[in-house]
Amino acid sequence: MAYGFLSITLASLRILPLLAERVRLVFDGASISPGLRLAPHCSKEADAAAYAAYKRQSIDKASGELPHGAQVIELPHRACLSGSIRAGMAGVSTPFVAVLQNDMPVKRKFDLFALLALMETEPRVEKVHFSVGINRCHVRNSKVVCKAHRRMGRASNVSYAQEKGGGVLTRLTPVQQWFDGNHVARLTHYQRVLSIVPDGVFMEDRMFCKPWANHSLWGTFLLGAPDDGHYSGHLNGGGHRAQGCMQPPFGEGSGLVGGGGGGATVALHSLQPVYAMPVT
Repeated sequence: MAYGFLSITLASLRILPLLAERVRLVFDGASISPGLRLAPHCSKEADAAAYAAYKRQSIDKASGELPHGAQVIELPHRACLSGSIRAGMAGVSTPFVAVLQNDMPVKRKFDLFALLALMETEPRVEKVHFSVGINRCHVRNSKVVCKAHRRMGRASNVSYAQEKGGGVLTRLTPVQQWFDGNHVARLTHYQRVLSIVPDGVFMEDRMFCKPWANHSLWGTFLLGAPDDGHYSGHLNGGGHRAQGCMQPPFGEGSGLVGGGGGGATVALHSLQPVYAMPVT
């Protein structure tokens, strides 16, 4: 059942315990506010009683994995993903935020401390995905959507990044698209995004090709080399909403996979994890 996704995703944070600190779970609202224009995917009113039961079942099933002090935010009206993220970011003062989807558990361990150390010293790195698919798929998808489909011309020039952070080598692949999924970003990055994206939409619908036109302005990267990836799983990957690069490897289940990555190499960083829960 879909309400078990949250439990599996929270359990996966044992791989990266820093993501389990100061957690906020954001549930979108069921009812439609007449004053808000919603994207088509968010415009259908949900069964309020069924959705309330779904939220209770999700939290009850995840109770054993819910981090101490986790904050649950339930929106009174439908705000779609952009409004849910805005609610999760409200009052946050940490320099970095982690945004994860409820059906995308962490699958591989990596050195999150080293990644944050790199982001502290490299202002051009604003948003780093630990993605579901292979990195080169996302890189190729940028060209297909932004150049071929939207006819935006040539991409801005970017170079492959290989930086040393926190005593270990953290490799990043620039990606010239803005999309959802699991990632770490600067708080200031999201403040800029939310200043131009209204509630009621999916942010990637408005932001997708902005890094194609000006990558240096948005600083979007993928964790690992171009042939790396599969840092996150996709529990809903067999459903109709899973497309292209967001599909997990063939035959992948919900089991967790151990992976490489060093231990903590720098002092604890302030990170605010925000988990977005959809209406179902």
